[in-house]
Amino acid sequence: MRPRSRRLPRLGGAPGARASEELAALLERLGDDEEALRSYDTVIGNEPQDKYAWSGKGRILMKMDKLDHAKRSFDRALELDPQLESAVEGNAALDKKLKQRQISIYAARVLEYEHRRNAKVTREEAFKDCGLPFSALDEVTAYLQAKEPVDVEGLDEERFHAYEVLSHDVLMATLGNPSYQRQGLRLADVYMSMPDRDVEKAKKVMAYIETVNKMDFAPEAMDKKTEKMVRAALELPSSAHTTLGVMQNLEVGLYTARRIVCMLNSLSSGAS
Repeated sequence: MRPRSRRLPRLGGAPGARASEELAALLERLGDDEEALRSYDTVIGNEPQDKYAWSGKGRILMKMDKLDHAKRSFDRALELDPQLESAVEGNAALDKKLKQRQISIYAARVLEYEHRRNAKVTREEAFKDCGLPFSALDEVTAYLQAKEPVDVEGLDEERFHAYEVLSHDVLMATLGNPSYQRQGLRLADVYMSMPDRDVEKAKKVMAYIETVNKMDFAPEAMDKKTEKMVRAALELPSSAHTTLGVMQNLEVGLYTARRIVCMLNSLSSGAS
């Protein structure tokens, strides 16, 4: 939960610094993180002892995922006032994010090792070969096994396109991989196939692929773009009229490919 930004009564302070701090708080509420950070830095430059500005800077840096810098800002705010509520809450939220980041780092080691070995990693291997602390083994295992639900139908256009691109890249990387034929798609395969390897994102892409594969597609009215793709698919050999075949030849994502295959099947069966 995002820490509350509480404005407490203050005494003294230069009017210019107060104005900059009020501007920073406004920009923070508006979601303009870069400008808010600059405004908090202006306050700190004028009043290095301003605990509210240090706390606000910590919040912004945490939102920007600059966790180590955020930690230093919260620590400074708490040095100035150990009871400052916004800094106490922000620091607690940050500690949780730092722990999650470390678990993600350990999880990445496990996935890389699993991909190299082409086999599930045992607890002993995670401890001995991946270098995980014994105290983290259960948390890492739970994190890797936890599902990341993705509401495919509720995705906006930008996120849908991103998932389609990643689903294409991941599944094309599995073509010709004998382990895929034996074991199916694994999280380690998804993670290692992504250009910017991120365990959390890999889990969501995996969930997207699993969700789309479980969806029932029915013939529907085609817009011009879909009709163009279906016509292009009809030019392919019948052996390519599969989901992976369409993905490979038309360079589309999983959802789009499954829709096209559904249309191809309806045409070949004579359905109107």
